[in-house]
Amino acid sequence: LTYAFRQRDYDTREQLGLDFFSLPETALKFSQHEAELTVSHNWGVEQHWGSRLRLGYELNKDNGPGFFDYDKYRLAKRLSYVRETWEASLEGKLLRYDYAHQPALIEGGGERERTEYMLSVRVQKNLMKNHLLFFECEHEWSRSNIVLDEYQVNTLMSGVDWEF
Repeated sequence: LTYAFRQRDYDTREQLGLDFFSLPETALKFSQHEAELTVSHNWGVEQHWGSRLRLGYELNKDNGPGFFDYDKYRLAKRLSYVRETWEASLEGKLLRYDYAHQPALIEGGGERERTEYMLSVRVQKNLMKNHLLFFECEHEWSRSNIVLDEYQVNTLMSGVDWEF
């Protein structure tokens, strides 16, 4: 179980009114509270298989009229297989943003909402104590009541990870 508080102060970014216009001579600040519960389990005689479930919540509040205020809910499930110097994992994530005051600008009104889905596959090979090679493929898509928030993207990554 973790909890974090962050205060983000911007030097040149102004607050926004609920009409989408900047509020002159103001400085934007965010207060963010984040909590997460993680449950991990390894099973099998040799414990090659593992799973992790993460449930999270984040509250973002701005110091203005609340244009950037939102509640964010997170659910992530990861299944992994580890064998000697190899590891493979499959992970799915669901993120839900509910904006408290930001208008969606759609017929019928309402506040902005956004849901993100992510699915990723990762394979890695440990070369030495602090070196590994990895390959990761991720598909992400977003659904919202604001057209500009909607997207789909595929990401392929590979590289060398060196911890020192």
